[in-house]
Amino acid sequence: MNTFKTAPIPLGDSVGIILPDEALARMNLKVGDTMFLTTSADGLLLSPFAPTSDATSPADDEFAP
Repeated sequence: MNTFKTAPIPLGDSVGIILPDEALARMNLKVGDTMFLTTSADGLLLSPFAPTSDATSPADDEFAP
């Protein structure tokens, strides 16, 4: 498991976070792709898949507990 440190930054009238290239590569994401932020009792989950999606990716195995 990797941990990436980041902080919220202002983006116009909104707030964003910068994701390191390694984090984007692990999720197979590029600029403009849609991501989903899900809340849970353990914190937040950032994923390229909707929480109700049945789609899976080989990268899912890397993140499984």
